[in-house]
Order: sequence, then structure tokens, then C-alpha cells
Amino acid sequence: YLLVAIGIVLAFGVAGVGPERLALLGGALGVGIGFGLQNVVSNFVSGLILVAERPIKVGDVIEVESLVGTVQRIGIRSSSVHSLDGAEVIVPNSDLVSGKLINWTLSDARRRFDLVIGAGYAHDPREVMKVLKQVVARQPLILHDPGPEVLCTSFADSAIEYTVRAWAGGYLEAIEAKSLLATRIHQAFAESGIEIPFPQQDVH
Repeated sequence: YLLVAIGIVLAFGVAGVGPERLALLGGALGVGIGFGLQNVVSNFVSGLILVAERPIKVGDVIEVESLVGTVQRIGIRSSSVHSLDGAEVIVPNSDLVSGKLINWTLSDARRRFDLVIGAGYAHDPREVMKVLKQVVARQPLILHDPGPEVLCTSFADSAIEYTVRAWAGGYLEAIEAKSLLATRIHQAFAESGIEIPFPQQDVH
């Protein structure tokens, strides 16, 4: 853009248009742009900021309001984000600069997730935590650095609640790892005879 601007100025100079007329023309254009194209100019300037500061780059997983997806393209006026459900969303650059932006992969692609499980009060918490640690240790999608944690976190109305905190290699890997871990814990509890209680009500 800088090269194009310099070329235009040189072209006007060759055509005999002096700097005073260019300044007058630039002022008139500035007023017109300021009133009529505020959003366009805002997005354009925001695009330059994205290029200069690089808070996001192509391939990053970002979250803007309710949109979560992978950055496909960063343009001067808008950027393209491929959402998790397969949609190609065009996001104005001003939303990326002035709004709340979460970049899940800016400096570290790893993602932590928490899984809360309830077990009956009749079961020894030490035995329950032992089963949970064994299940977590066998999951290939869970990272060992930083290592996972198994905590007894709450005495709820119907169960003792345990929290598994683990890390995965990326945002999408964390979603898959959490789902796989939940199914394996359910299976391990059934094999160990550990009850997962849930409130039951009779309505008359």
C-alpha cells in the first residue's frame, strides 16, 4: 500500500499536479471518508494493526464472543475463520482488534480441561482416586508434561465429587480427550463396582 501511494504521488507530479493541490485533494477525501466510510476505514486500520502486531496468525484457534474456530485468512478489511461446525465466518478486523479476543494457540497450543465425576458416599475416596489415576494414565491423548491431577473437590448432596485436570496437545484434542476419558471412567467404575449416583424424584 505504501508503494502504491508513492506511485500515485509521483504520477500526479509527472502530470503537473503540485503538492498544494494534492494536499487539498487529500483533505477533501479525508473528510468524505471520515463521514461516509467510517466502518471501512476502521476495519482497514484494524487490518494494518493485525499485520503489525500479529495477535493472531493463520492456523490459530481463536474465540470471539460465541465463535470458536481456526483462522484461515487475515485480510486488510476482514478475516476468515473456519468454525468448529464447518462454517466459513467472515469477521470484521475491527471486532478482532477492539473486541475481546481469546487466542488458544498464540504462544502455547496445549489446552487444559477439567472433568468432574461423582461417586457414592459408600466408596472410599482413596480407592476412587486410585481408579481415576489408573484410567487417566492409560489415555494416549493426555499429556504427561504437565502431568494430570486427580482431586477430591466437593461433598455434594448426592455424591462425593472428584475433578480430573489434564492437558492435551491442542484445543480440538482436548475436546476429544475429555470425551474419551469420560467413557473410560464410566467403564472403569462399572468394572470396579463404584456407583455414580444421581438424584431421583417422585412427582405426584
